Amino acid sequence: MALQGYSRWAAMLGALGLTLYLVWQAPGQEDAGEAGSMPRRGSSVAAVAGAAPELTMDWRHLLMAKREWREEDESPDPFMVRLPAPPKPPPPPKDAAAEEVEAPPEAPPLPFKYMGEANRSGGAREIYLLNGDRLYIVKPGDVLDQMYRVDGIENNVMKIVYLPLDIRQELSIGGVQ
Repeated sequence: MALQGYSRWAAMLGALGLTLYLVWQAPGQEDAGEAGSMPRRGSSVAAVAGAAPELTMDWRHLLMAKREWREEDESPDPFMVRLPAPPKPPPPPKDAAAEEVEAPPEAPPLPFKYMGEANRSGGAREIYLLNGDRLYIVKPGDVLDQMYRVDGIENNVMKIVYLPLDIRQELSIGGVQ
């Protein structure tokens, strides 16, 4: 078991040594003047700077640039995350919306259509109303679909109350329509 661990270490060290040798003796590095080429071992900094005159190796310039950047910036931490300002809240609703709230609620239009009437014995007057395919025979005081109540009939006008909002409505009956 100890021999097996030793041979594994030997193989890893051999691979590391071979990699370092190949990197050190990489081909194509003879011409140090090419753009993008790396300097060879033993070349001086002056030779490298002469090969690329636009690069300056003076560290003082870097420190001065860093100080100028920090003086212009209001935060001392260059790695601080700057988030944009949060969006402004939407404007309040216009006055038209407020007017809608102030307007009193309205009852829906009457769904009933006058179909006729009959006078029963004893003088009771019955009115025939149609709502879709349903026929109602009503008299004053009747409640229709738990939504409408017939209050009375005067001068060919039926008084109907819309119960959820307690709003009075009128339906023309008899005579010319």
